[in-house]
Amino acid sequence: GMAAGGGGGGGGLLVMGADAVEALLFLAVRCKDTDRLDEASAICGRLLDLVGGAPKERAKALAREVAALQQQQQQQQQQQLLCSYQQPGLGGGTATGNTGAAVAAVAAMMQGRGAPSPAQPHTTPLPPGADISGITGPPHNR
Repeated sequence: GMAAGGGGGGGGLLVMGADAVEALLFLAVRCKDTDRLDEASAICGRLLDLVGGAPKERAKALAREVAALQQQQQQQQQQQLLCSYQQPGLGGGTATGNTGAAVAAVAAMMQGRGAPSPAQPHTTPLPPGADISGITGPPHNR
């Protein structure tokens, strides 16, 4: 929580009461935290138009934060789109080359060719009736 910049009344630039500004800043932060970035951005824009002084600086900082988050979100969405829609051999340009290769590798693994799975330990099956007492200790059912 940021400390509320005490009302102070003056400042001349304030078109809204300090309480209204605080409320809008709070709302903008709330929207930012709940992923309603467009709303947060709109509120910041309104604040920047209407206020000056310290609240304006806070609104500016918040607007920058929201913009950065929006950019991050767009990048994530683009990556998700690439992952879900990219098929091997389709437009493998440099930007999406890696994704294409990863998708191809996964497809190959799913078809069971190539890509050996390291998960299975390599064990040689024992012939039936082999003497395993030396390996496992004395048998339990004597």
